[in-house]
Amino acid sequence: MKSKKTDMRRLDRLERREDKLDKELKRLEKEEKALEKKLMKLEAREMELVKMVSELERVKKRRPNFLINYMRSRDKEGSTEIKPIPATVRRKERRSKKILEKVLMSHPPKEIEEKREEGKGAEEKRKKLLKAQIKKVLEKRELVKKEERRRKEMLESQVPIKELRMDGKTDDSMRLFQVLLSTGTMTMDEAGRQLNVDKDTIKKWAKNLEDTGIIEVTTPLYGSPKLKLKSLPVKMKKSLTG
Repeated sequence: MKSKKTDMRRLDRLERREDKLDKELKRLEKEEKALEKKLMKLEAREMELVKMVSELERVKKRRPNFLINYMRSRDKEGSTEIKPIPATVRRKERRSKKILEKVLMSHPPKEIEEKREEGKGAEEKRKKLLKAQIKKVLEKRELVKKEERRRKEMLESQVPIKELRMDGKTDDSMRLFQVLLSTGTMTMDEAGRQLNVDKDTIKKWAKNLEDTGIIEVTTPLYGSPKLKLKSLPVKMKKSLTG
């Protein structure tokens, strides 16, 4: 009776472990989705920054030198008359000059380039860290999936247990099964002494259990044959022990 309770507790622990693995897999999947969203946001932000830098460089390259353009256009027209520079041109030139001076005073070209490189370096570090975190989550998830596949393969590989046939003496065969459930393996002689039955009876019970796919019987060169309990699914064990 005591060994039966111990076995039931052991089976309950296995079921709790299975539930824990399922919960861990769901948690890892949720964490993976969150990390993927974060990576997408970072990549979108990086694209925005690249676009802003490109726009600034384009504006800088296209910044017109209004005075030079004006003089060239006047030369092309072949005019010798000195015309005043339009007020709009002067205003645009002064505005461009002030903006350029302000930018250069606050951020010299070298500092701007350094800041840009620092930003790229920090962004690369964040991306590497995020990718490492995602890789770690995927590895954990793969381990959980492997455990699930291993458990599934083990369950599918079990030989279906048929109805025990012992001319109506099913309970007698189950006595041997209950002993093996506690020990896992033992010899026929040990089983006979523990159950206080003769060798022929033990051999008959073992044959019956072997035919149903519950145990394995191996005969060594010397000594008594060995009985070994097969690895059975948790629910199947409960149905047999219940």
